Amino acid sequence: MNEIIRDPNKVDVFDTTLRDGLQAIGVNVDIEGRIEIATQLDRMGVDIIEAGFPGSGKSNSEHEFEAVRAVAMEIGSATVASLCRAVPADIEKGWEAAEPAKDKGGARLHIFISTSDVHMQQQDKTPAIVVKETISAIEHAKSLTDDVEFSPMDASRSDFGFMMGVCMQAVERGSTVINIPDTTGYMDPRQYAQMMRLAGERIHKTHPDVVISAHCHNDRDMATANTLEAIGAGVRQVEVSINGQGERPGNARLASVVSGIHEGTSYFPAEIYTGVATGELTYASQMVADLSGRPLAVNEPLTGRYAFAHGSGVHQDGVIDDKETYECLDAEDYGQIPAEIVVGSLSGKAGVRSRLRAIGFKPDYEEVRAITVYAKEYAAVIGRDLDDPDIEKIMAESRGEQIKNSIALEEIRKIEDSPLSEIILSERGKTFIVRADLRSKAITTAGKAINEALAFDGKVTHLQSHALRETLEAEAGAYIDVVSNGSSIKAYAEAESIDAASIKAYLAAISLIRRIDERKEA
Repeated sequence: MNEIIRDPNKVDVFDTTLRDGLQAIGVNVDIEGRIEIATQLDRMGVDIIEAGFPGSGKSNSEHEFEAVRAVAMEIGSATVASLCRAVPADIEKGWEAAEPAKDKGGARLHIFISTSDVHMQQQDKTPAIVVKETISAIEHAKSLTDDVEFSPMDASRSDFGFMMGVCMQAVERGSTVINIPDTTGYMDPRQYAQMMRLAGERIHKTHPDVVISAHCHNDRDMATANTLEAIGAGVRQVEVSINGQGERPGNARLASVVSGIHEGTSYFPAEIYTGVATGELTYASQMVADLSGRPLAVNEPLTGRYAFAHGSGVHQDGVIDDKETYECLDAEDYGQIPAEIVVGSLSGKAGVRSRLRAIGFKPDYEEVRAITVYAKEYAAVIGRDLDDPDIEKIMAESRGEQIKNSIALEEIRKIEDSPLSEIILSERGKTFIVRADLRSKAITTAGKAINEALAFDGKVTHLQSHALRETLEAEAGAYIDVVSNGSSIKAYAEAESIDAASIKAYLAAISLIRRIDERKEA
């Protein structure tokens, strides 16, 4: 189990994707998906996984309970936390859900109660009632587990003296972590850091082993900055989520906070660190985007499709010679490809030559010059950057060659009275039928089945799908990035549905990767 007393230089990462992240409007992830996310969080070294809110009182509270318990039973290294209101029924149910993790990574109860005037008035509670319920809740939780976290909800809009008095009552009753949330994204970085510094000084006078935690919302786009400033003020637990997913504009982004710690040695002491394997961040980011149905912005910092990509000729020339010309981070550290070249209307000859070589061609100067001119014009006509099959087609046509051996999507057919669909593929006159659940995660599930059917070893690093205007023949488009056997390929496809477009783009990438392998052997 995790030790309560921790290395003072280590910042524990508390991930709330499965609790706050799933409170984002329109997001629904089934238990299987939650386990998949939790397993990835555990693999990448997250310290605490807040698996849900088992006693939420919502109509789906039983489902929430089962989801938290399923995660607690599966996870081996991370502590699993249950969120609970300061009421006995919540605490009992929260512990029953998290208990299976107690002899592995550990089980935590996370108790919260509101301390701001606006919340107390809305809930018809007096300050005396809040203090009484806090004391009772922490004592109850401590009778079940040693690992108890306490949060005064809406702390940043609370009277500081009262809020800290409630926190001290929780500490005196044995709370091991005090989380002081900026629940509405109310404070700026200086204000939040000052509050956290004062809170830490007050608590650590008598209880130096209590961990102070930061939980910041992004209503004013300051969640990451507030969290990093809080670390500078002495906080040693940060509450974050994958892609910043959460209520309203969300929470502090896990990737941004971890990067701020790992890359910020000029701001933080060099000894400050987390246990997160940053090379897993892009995969985790894409997984959550896929499972939750919330696509990443292509320019999402660190984990987006174009986070380390370059489109203009000047930038492409620079990074081809030395990626540090326009990149201050190591893309590989975040699971990305460094100095990726995207061919579009602003590209130059160096960028086009780079992509041609990446897909297996050895062009001469005249070919590069002619294709650069044509590619720039073509990108303007189609209204998007060129994907790798586009570039391959232009090169092949310029040489009078035909592109062969593409894998085609023939049909997607729903199986009656089943969650599964049949995906019919054809390659070189041979038909393949694979089955997958396409209800919420086409590539996550279909990709595995397609890989097995085609004996393909590859991984999707990015998927971006979108609806098209109704006036177009196709109704959806999908961009996809696939890595396999040393090749990193970008593909695009349009189809009658997002599922079909995603699968067609995936098949286009697989087809090209196979042709690249053939060119290498030629």
